[in-house]
Amino acid sequence: MPSVNNGSEIVVEVPEGIAAGRYWVSNAQGSSNEMSYFLEQNIAYSVAVAGASPIYSIGGIVPSHATEVSGNTVQFKKLGNSAEVLYSFALNGNGQPEMYLSAILEAGVQEVEFSYRSTALANMASHLIFFIESKGMSLDEAADILAQSPEFANYLQEVTEALEADKGFFSFANARPGSAELLNKYSEHFKNYIDNAKSQSSLSADQFNAANYSRAHVLRGATLNAATTEAVDTDIEPSIVSYPETNGTWNLFDMSMEASTFLDNSVELGNKCGEGVDPKWYEVLGYDGCVRLENRSQLYLSYRVYEVDPATGEIPADAISSPLAEHIDTPYHTAMASPTSGTFLVFEFWSSDKLIDTCVYKDCAYQILTPGVDGSFGPTPFNLTGTESHNQIAQKARRMLTIRTIIDNIIIRFYSILFDAAGLGLDKGALKKPEQARAVIKAVYEYMPALTSEVEKLASKEKVTEQEWIDLSQAIGLEIYNKEIKPIMTDLSNFPNIKLGPTTTALLKVFAYDQADFIQALGQKLAKKLIPGFGAVETAYEASQLATAMVDMGKTIKDLATVPSKLDYVVSWGLQLADITPRSIQQNGQAKTFTLVGSGMAVQKGVFSDEDPEVLVIDTATNERLDVTFLSVNKQGTELEFMLANVSQIDAAKGPLDVYVEHRDDKAKLPYQILVGTDLMISAITPNRAKAGEQVTISGIGFSEQLVGNIVRFVSESGEVKRASVTAATTESLTVTVPDSPGAGYVTVEVGGEVSNQLPFFGPGQVSITFGDNGNFNDDVYKLAVNGRVIYENGTPKRKVGPLAIALDEGEHTVELTGIRADDGIGTYYIEFSGDVVNVSGDAQSGRDLCPEVVKTFTITVGPTVANSVPSQRSYVIDPMSILQDESSSAPSECAGQ
Repeated sequence: MPSVNNGSEIVVEVPEGIAAGRYWVSNAQGSSNEMSYFLEQNIAYSVAVAGASPIYSIGGIVPSHATEVSGNTVQFKKLGNSAEVLYSFALNGNGQPEMYLSAILEAGVQEVEFSYRSTALANMASHLIFFIESKGMSLDEAADILAQSPEFANYLQEVTEALEADKGFFSFANARPGSAELLNKYSEHFKNYIDNAKSQSSLSADQFNAANYSRAHVLRGATLNAATTEAVDTDIEPSIVSYPETNGTWNLFDMSMEASTFLDNSVELGNKCGEGVDPKWYEVLGYDGCVRLENRSQLYLSYRVYEVDPATGEIPADAISSPLAEHIDTPYHTAMASPTSGTFLVFEFWSSDKLIDTCVYKDCAYQILTPGVDGSFGPTPFNLTGTESHNQIAQKARRMLTIRTIIDNIIIRFYSILFDAAGLGLDKGALKKPEQARAVIKAVYEYMPALTSEVEKLASKEKVTEQEWIDLSQAIGLEIYNKEIKPIMTDLSNFPNIKLGPTTTALLKVFAYDQADFIQALGQKLAKKLIPGFGAVETAYEASQLATAMVDMGKTIKDLATVPSKLDYVVSWGLQLADITPRSIQQNGQAKTFTLVGSGMAVQKGVFSDEDPEVLVIDTATNERLDVTFLSVNKQGTELEFMLANVSQIDAAKGPLDVYVEHRDDKAKLPYQILVGTDLMISAITPNRAKAGEQVTISGIGFSEQLVGNIVRFVSESGEVKRASVTAATTESLTVTVPDSPGAGYVTVEVGGEVSNQLPFFGPGQVSITFGDNGNFNDDVYKLAVNGRVIYENGTPKRKVGPLAIALDEGEHTVELTGIRADDGIGTYYIEFSGDVVNVSGDAQSGRDLCPEVVKTFTITVGPTVANSVPSQRSYVIDPMSILQDESSSAPSECAGQ
C-alpha cells in the first residue's frame, strides 16, 4: 500500500520476494503506463577451485560492468526474470581486472558458486545463445542438458587445463584465440545433443509422423473440424541452413540470409519475387519466394546462385558452370552487397541488404564470396587456386571485392580528408547520382595500378594474416602519398603551379570541380598550415593524417583477416501446403473444384515425360480415398487446381476431408480440413484484411445461391454493425464488398433466419514494425508497445526484431520503445515503420540513449492503401543498420546516472 500520495508522487515499499519486472498505477481514473524496474540484490558467492585467484569484482562481461566484491557478497542489479551469466574478475599481472570464472545465475537465486565446471557451462551456453533461444530454452535449462552430454567430461577437462594455464582464458576484452577454437570444437556436438534431448522430451510417436509433414517444417497451428474454425499460421517459410552454422552470430562477422515478404519488397522495382501469384494469396503465403542477404561486415560481398535438385539436395554436375546468377566481375558491379559503414559510395544497388530474386520458390544454394581469408565453408564448389572456369570467375570476383573494399574504406576516406581540406567537401551529398559513384570507382581503379598489383600479391594465398592486410593498406597509402600528396607539397614553392596526381585530377573531373579553384584553395590551406599533418613539406608519411586514416581502418582490416573467403546458404522451400479454397463444400450433387496454395508443387520436367504433383483427398470418418482429377499448377509451384468429379463420393462423404500432395519423393499435408455437409458455416475470408470498397471472398457451406438470400454483416470491436453488399453467390462462396469503416472485428452470414458462426476480420491498415540494437556490440534489450499493448518483450539482445505485422485502423497510433537493458551504459537502437504508414513523428528513430526505463515515443498515422494491391512501403524505413553505432570503451556512457 502507498505510504504517501500527494497527487503527483507515490512512495511504496517493495514487497518481500519480488523480482525484477514492471509496475504501473491504477485508480478510479484508469491505469497508467507500465515502467520497468530492476532490483539491487546482494549475491553471495563462493569459489570451488583449489588455489583460486582472489575475486576482485563480479558483474557483466567487461570489467567496467562489474562491482567490487565485499567479503563474500556483491551488489548485483538483476535485469530480468530469466537466467543470466555472472562473470567474475581477478587482477592480472598488470594489476588490471580481467575475466576469470563465470556461472549462470538462475532466476530467483541469490547465491552462486564459481568453478571450472560452472565456467565451462556458462561459456558454452553463451556461445550457443542464439541456437538455445531458437529452441525456446533458457540458459540454465540448456546448461542442465549440456552437463549430461557424453562429451561434457572431455570438454570440462580441456577448459580446466586452459584456465589453470591462463586464468583469463575466456576474457572478452582481451580474447585468447584458443578460447574460440575450444568452443567451436565442441559446439556442434552440444547442439546435436540439445536437439535430440529436446525432440525426445517434446514429441512422442503418436504426436509426430514424419511421413505426414513437409521436410522443411513441422506443421504449425490447429486444424479445422466440423464444429469450429480457428486461425492457423500458414506462412510458407523456407528452411535456411548456413555454413558455418553460427553464421550471423559470430563476434568476428555478422551476415545472415532471410526469406523476404511481399510487404518487405513491395517497392523494389523490377524484382521477380512472387511473380504470377494471385494478390489474394499474398497474405496467406507471406513470403514472396525470394531471399535477402544481410551484410553487417565492413566488406563487400558477391553471390552466385545454384538450383539444387530437390530430390537429392545436391547441385547437378551440369549446373556447376551455369548458375542461375553469377559473381561480379568489376569493382563497381551492381550485384555486390555493400558494407555497413566506411563508404561514401552506397546507392540503392549497393545496399548492405541485397534482395536476390533469381531463385523464386525453388530450392537453391547461395555461394557468398568475401575478400576475407579465414576459411571456406559450405557445399558449393570453390577453390582459391583451381583452374576450372567457375573457380577462375570466383577468384576474380574476390579480387574485385578486395579492390572495392579498399577503394571505399581507404582511398575514398583519404580523399574526403584532402577535398575537405580544400573546402570542397567530399561526402554523400557530393555524389548526386549512381553514375558519379561508378565514375569515382573507375577513376581510382584505372589511375592507381598499385591497387590491383598489391591485391594480386595476396589473392592466391589460402591464409593471409592481419599484419599482411595492414602491410597492404600501408603500401596503398604510400602509393597515394607519393603520387598524390608529395607532388603537391614539393611544388608548394611554385604555387599556383602545383602538380596534381592522376587520381586527384580524375576525381576533380568526376565531381566537376574546377582544378584551378582546387589548387588555389589547397595552396592557401597548405601555406597557412591549416591542414593537420600536411602543413609542411618535410612532414613524413608515417606522421600524416593519411597514416591516421589507416589506423582508423581497424575494423575493416580485422574483417579482411577473420571473415571466411566463402560461406554458403542452402534455402529449401520444399513441398508445403498453406491454404485451400474453398475450405468447405455443400453436398448438393455437384462436382467441386479447389485451389491449393503452397510451395514446391511445380511440374518436374523429365527426359521422357513431365511429373505432375499427385493430390490425395481422404475422408477422415471412413478412411476412404476420393477420386481426384489434377487440372493445373502454375510455373512457380504455388497454386494448384484439382477437382472432385465423382458426385456420388462427395454426397456419401462424412468428412472432414484431409488433403495431401505427393511430389518429388516428398509428401505434405494441408493444415486445414475440408468441411462437408449442409449446415450454415463460414470457413474462410480471403483476404481477411481489406479496406472499405474492396471485395473479399467468404467460403463456407449453406449459403443461398440468390444474392438477396444472404445477409452479410461486419461487426466492429466496438459493436458497430455494417451490412455488406453481396455481388456473387454460390452455396459455398460469397463475393462481398467491404462496407464503410468496418474496423477490426468479425463477420457473420445469415440465410433464412439462421446465423452462421463468427469469423475474424481485420481492419484496413497493415503496419510493419522492425526494431533492434544497431550498435557494434549487440547487447541491448528493448520492449515494444502499440497503443499501450505490449507487442514484443524478450530478455535477449536482438539485431533485428520483426518485421512485426500489426493491423491498425486508419488514424493516429502511439508506439513506445522502452529500454530494458544496456549493460555498457550505451543503449543503441533503431526502429522502422513500413506498410500503410503515411506519417511518423516523435523521437529519433535511431540513437544511442535508449537506457533502461527510458521510453522513446512515436506517433504513426495509418492511411488508406491502394485497392487490390500490395500494401505500399513508404519512406519511414530509415536504413538504421547502414552504420553500426560506436560502443567502444572510449565512447561516452549515455546512461550514466539513469
